[in-house]
Amino acid sequence: MARRSNKPFFKNNGIFFFAVILIILILNIIIPDRSFSDKENRVLSSFPPFNAKEMLEGREEPKYETYVNDQFLLRDAWISLKAGVDRLMGKVESNGVWLCKDGYLMEAFTPPSEDALDEMLTALQNFSARHSDLHQSMMIIPNAVNITSFRLPAGAQVTDQNPYIDRVKSSVKENGVSFIDVRDSLSGHSNEKIYYKTDHHWTTLGAYYTYLAAADSLSLDTSILTYDQLPVSLSFQGTLSARSGFRSGEKEEMYVFLPRNDTAPEFVVNYVTEREKTASYYKTERLDTRDKYAMFFDGNHAQVKITTPTAEDRTLLIFKDSYANCFVPFLAPHYRNIILIDPRYYYGSIDDVIASENVGEILYLYNANTFFTDTSLALTLNGDESSIDTSGMADGDGSNESGSLTDTEGSGTGTEGTEGTETGSASADGTSGAGTEGTTTESSSDGSDTTDGGTDYDESYDDSYDYDSYYDDSYYDESYYDESYYDESYDYDSDYDY
Repeated sequence: MARRSNKPFFKNNGIFFFAVILIILILNIIIPDRSFSDKENRVLSSFPPFNAKEMLEGREEPKYETYVNDQFLLRDAWISLKAGVDRLMGKVESNGVWLCKDGYLMEAFTPPSEDALDEMLTALQNFSARHSDLHQSMMIIPNAVNITSFRLPAGAQVTDQNPYIDRVKSSVKENGVSFIDVRDSLSGHSNEKIYYKTDHHWTTLGAYYTYLAAADSLSLDTSILTYDQLPVSLSFQGTLSARSGFRSGEKEEMYVFLPRNDTAPEFVVNYVTEREKTASYYKTERLDTRDKYAMFFDGNHAQVKITTPTAEDRTLLIFKDSYANCFVPFLAPHYRNIILIDPRYYYGSIDDVIASENVGEILYLYNANTFFTDTSLALTLNGDESSIDTSGMADGDGSNESGSLTDTEGSGTGTEGTEGTETGSASADGTSGAGTEGTTTESSSDGSDTTDGGTDYDESYDDSYDYDSYYDDSYYDESYYDESYYDESYDYDSDYDY
């Protein structure tokens, strides 16, 4: 009996797989590149320009590899498929993200090099000495992998953030900078939702507890305002889920803290580079996008100025990343002026800003992952604006914005907006905040305990209400805001050189 040959089988399979590879190759060539990944919330690499010198030196290869990885056909589907296979194989880590207990995802900490850390500390030392007349404070917010490390999977090998935070604390205190250590305060609430489950940001509940803990050091009277807590979305999904492929179906809540009984003063938010003014800290239309965290100050901008007609004339300059975006609304009622500078996107002279704005206080507010990996702060403090390269830079904190810049793993795209003159304040009627530019919204969490410091919030809400639906600004009376309350002789635009 003749033995059947397997050659046709292998031949046909070989042709099939070759055809699949060829089709994928052709589709990768003819399908236009994507500039931005909504799922991963970051700017994707574009085709690198040819450089013969770098090609000969072998420096072009990583650029092409990154480009191919970012633009590969059905990239998002492959990431999810890989994550599913990894889970079946028992893996609990993907792309630097750990699959943790209680449904949490945590970003691993990448320690800085000694040279980079020394450069940062030297820049801080020189800057604090140059402006020794200003009261300077620093808060490095520990990430979830630090405060909630008890949720890490068994056997997870992660680098401890604490020795690095302690080193910075010791260094800046020697240079006269007040270090506000909030680790104990956050650890005391570690069983509450002070970090998002699918995102690397802290929730506004975590920011609120930090505000209370920092009040004495910043000379803030927290009793002037009380807050109600309001959910604004039940379908938030963060960047850690997108990056790792884990918890791809997970949706979670976002909350806002609104001043109770219209107790907050009116204010103006001036997006300096974009030449746009508004009466709200928030962009509620961001709740209709995947990047819902960008509703805080519309993501990250190079420079933002907040003006509040408080009785006490205090001007605060904040060097920040996106962790500050949900924290600053708690500070605003205590200061006449707050200037927000994101060094990743700022190219101007800090000394000029300090002089022109009559700055009296400085606050460094970063999460630890960004502080120890970002080099732009040192460059800005040194006044080396011309050499700052923020392409592809991120604070690892996934909020991107249109009309502004991208906060997490990508660079930003700025657009110039129209100039506005609105003034306004936050309102707390249990449904939303008021503002001529948009409703007041802010992300927080579902903490269960009443807060300390004499300020509390109400976490109840109506389960039948569709919080993801868009807020109707016409519900509010725009005449509520009295623009004459501000000094009309003051030219808000004259303070800056665009």
